[in-house]
Amino acid sequence: MRQPPVRWPKWLDGVPVLSIGLAVVWLVTGLAVQLAYMSHLHRAERELQAAVGFAIHNPAVVVGPRLLPVLRTVIPGFDGNEVFSFLRKQPTAGEEPTLQRDFGVLVDSAFATLDSHPYRRLGLVPAAPSAPGFVTHLLLHAGWLHLLATLALWLLVAPLLERLWGPGVLAGAVLLVALGGAAAFAGVHASADRALLGASPVVAGLVCAVIVRFRGRELDLLGWLPSFFGAVRRAPVWLLAALWAAYAALLWWSVPGGLPAPVDNAVGYTAQAAGALVGGVVAVAISRLGWERPEAAAEDGASRAPGETYDFQKVIEARARGESDRAFAMLEAEVRRSAGNRDAVTTYWEMAIERGVAAQAASALKRLVREELRRGAGDVAVAQWRELTEHLPGDLLDAPTLVRLLPSIRRIEGDKHAVLALQQLLDERNQGLTPELAAQTARLAGDLEVNLALEAAQRALASGALPDAVRIELQALAERLGLPEPPDCESQKPQEHVPSVFYAESDRSSFGEVGDLAAPDDCLEGALSEGVPRKIDGAEIQLDVVREGLISLPVSRIRAVAVAGVHGLGPKPVVLIDLLVDSELGERPLRVIRLSCNRFDARRLVPDAAGALDAVRRLVAGILSSSGARPLPDAAAAAARPVRIFRSLEEYHEQVLRVAFREIA
Repeated sequence: MRQPPVRWPKWLDGVPVLSIGLAVVWLVTGLAVQLAYMSHLHRAERELQAAVGFAIHNPAVVVGPRLLPVLRTVIPGFDGNEVFSFLRKQPTAGEEPTLQRDFGVLVDSAFATLDSHPYRRLGLVPAAPSAPGFVTHLLLHAGWLHLLATLALWLLVAPLLERLWGPGVLAGAVLLVALGGAAAFAGVHASADRALLGASPVVAGLVCAVIVRFRGRELDLLGWLPSFFGAVRRAPVWLLAALWAAYAALLWWSVPGGLPAPVDNAVGYTAQAAGALVGGVVAVAISRLGWERPEAAAEDGASRAPGETYDFQKVIEARARGESDRAFAMLEAEVRRSAGNRDAVTTYWEMAIERGVAAQAASALKRLVREELRRGAGDVAVAQWRELTEHLPGDLLDAPTLVRLLPSIRRIEGDKHAVLALQQLLDERNQGLTPELAAQTARLAGDLEVNLALEAAQRALASGALPDAVRIELQALAERLGLPEPPDCESQKPQEHVPSVFYAESDRSSFGEVGDLAAPDDCLEGALSEGVPRKIDGAEIQLDVVREGLISLPVSRIRAVAVAGVHGLGPKPVVLIDLLVDSELGERPLRVIRLSCNRFDARRLVPDAAGALDAVRRLVAGILSSSGARPLPDAAAAAARPVRIFRSLEEYHEQVLRVAFREIA
């Protein structure tokens, strides 16, 4: 059985985990660096100033290339070491080597202090680049304003793109933008002794990606937050560009740069420009490659222009005038903007059905089902699920939504539709079934459909990622469901003796009543076993038989196959498939393995069947064909055309099985 892919826990559905996670990492890292290295940069700055002061008062010393940019900030226009020879007196004999040595000690100490700071170890320094620095520069920011401004803009654009692309694609995009911005910074400023810090290039890239992807539209930049943060949160996409411009200006003013070159800016505008370019290209590539999530693509960006408004009354009027295309277009724009507008989505669904394009509206209806569940309108959500199932049976709701909806389906629609929902949950195409959801499905199906409950329990147990308590519970459930007790069988109960009105008791013998030659011991006594078919593979059938476990039955041992509907085993007649098999025991020539159709779903064995009855017919036809067995009571009944119905189990045993035992044995 193919295992379902590992997914986020259910409670994380809809939460932009990657976006919030990176924001938390940046905040914690910034706080740790500020607290742990609060005085570190000040000490490095004092030591550099001491080295610069020493060089100014001792102009004969030779200033190294790392200290020259610092000197230029103190003496504008300083071009080289030669200038100092005209500003101060020449040293006396033997003085210069000592001064140069003392100056070197000061400079080395200052730069050792500076280079030990995380800004230099994790940032990207073009003059001394390291491979990790092309990525680790994202972790640190040049001060609180840089960090907080970056977080604010990041939380506007990253959750939007995470919902559209998914966390995996977003992580890849962030990595590409970071590498592109860092490579541009290192290439353009190859000799700069300055560390590139922060996620500014990534923010610029994601802003550009959103602008390219949603140009000319309105955006809900806070759509990942609960609705109580504000009812009206949509804004035109150009406002995002204005926010980024304000962000860049704030960084230019508030981040003068770190040591040792204060005139250069640490936020790296070269890297931001390159990041914006890479982000735009990435957005186009992801859209062209079809890596966007279809439902999120429709939900996150509104498709109408900012100045266009929606009015449901206008839709009604357009439909009344026969302007179906215009009404449909208005509804399509609205449902892409909002998943919770019930009138718009249901009308859009109705029109899509009328136009023969129901699949086009399926994603909108599924989003509305989730929204109805969030609102607590379970009965409305069930009605919408019924609509989706009836018109598009192959278009499945995601597993978390189906699990939440299942109790309401059973309460409102009954067991039949609840079993259908379970089948959709366990469908191989439904990729959202996590081990936790499979365990919950097994609990819900335990008293509803044995085989589906078993399948759900087995899929959950196969993952190996369940807590011990849940695993023990599911193992007990699987054991209970997988080894059912045989049903009550009236034919196996001892019959009370009723005196005959025709014969005296003295006329009875151990062979039965006088003249009654059809009363030997019951031939079915001890010869009947309940089983559940697990797999049919040409020459053999795998059966889970009560008290015997899993066995492989060669079809060549099957002598006859009986099919009948029997009253008294449930609220409706239960279809029984009895296999009369050559016994391996020496005492009895035959045994019966009974397959009760209320204990398994034949469609699991015949997946391309048109329905449950068709699956039973094809299952029995396959067994008869491969075994050459005798059909009972006759060929038509064994083919279930139609199924012969018996009033009781005793009647079925008397008229079919006991007769067959006498004839075959």
